Amino acid sequence: MALSMAGSGTTFSRSNHSFSGVDIKAVFGGIPIGTLQALSYAITREKAPIYTMGDPDPRAFSRGKRAIAGSMVFILFDRDPLLYYMANSSAMQVTLDQDQVRWDLTKVNAGEQIPLTGVLVAGTLGSDITTDDVTANPTLGFETYTDNADQLAVPAFYSDQVPPFDIDVFAANEYGAKAEMKIIHVELTDEGHGMSVDDVQLGKQMKWIGRYVFPWTYTGLTENSYLSKLSAVTSTSTSSTSPTP
Repeated sequence: MALSMAGSGTTFSRSNHSFSGVDIKAVFGGIPIGTLQALSYAITREKAPIYTMGDPDPRAFSRGKRAIAGSMVFILFDRDPLLYYMANSSAMQVTLDQDQVRWDLTKVNAGEQIPLTGVLVAGTLGSDITTDDVTANPTLGFETYTDNADQLAVPAFYSDQVPPFDIDVFAANEYGAKAEMKIIHVELTDEGHGMSVDDVQLGKQMKWIGRYVFPWTYTGLTENSYLSKLSAVTSTSTSSTSPTP
């Protein structure tokens, strides 16, 4: 399709829009994640040839199970690049026995709220936080706790504890073109992190499995963007030069 800017003497020809990584943003379970560096997936399916006696070539092919899996790479600043941002979402909480809940008291400063395993906790340096403290102080983040309760609803402190979520990926380039894709029911399975004296930045990797992948879909042009104005000018120019039947 050829697009021409009226009065410019220039004709632009295109058939598709393109995007780069800097045009793409990801939303995990409704939470924008700004620390994501890379997202990849692969789809595989069991397919087997069917043989019979008397012929070395397959007679047919059978189709079996499909698997969807992928990986993510995050940049690590001064906190966990994923769990921290999911900590305040009730949809991302996990239910655990009381003795399975972990606290890291080495970073608690007096009067300061900081993320401990994804929970905003107020404490005093060197003090112990007990289940009695949790009962007396619901601001510790465990409002669902009672003396008779055996389990707590708390933010995940391991990635494999995070409940399944959807990933929405949005792309919008500087010309105003937009597209999106979606991965449904993502379960995190593995995480890895390393550091060395030669690293100039720190990262974290995660692997995941999912149920469905909706491919990239073009969603239109941003209003008043360059391409939308270009299309409008082209449509007007084409209609004005069309012969009257």
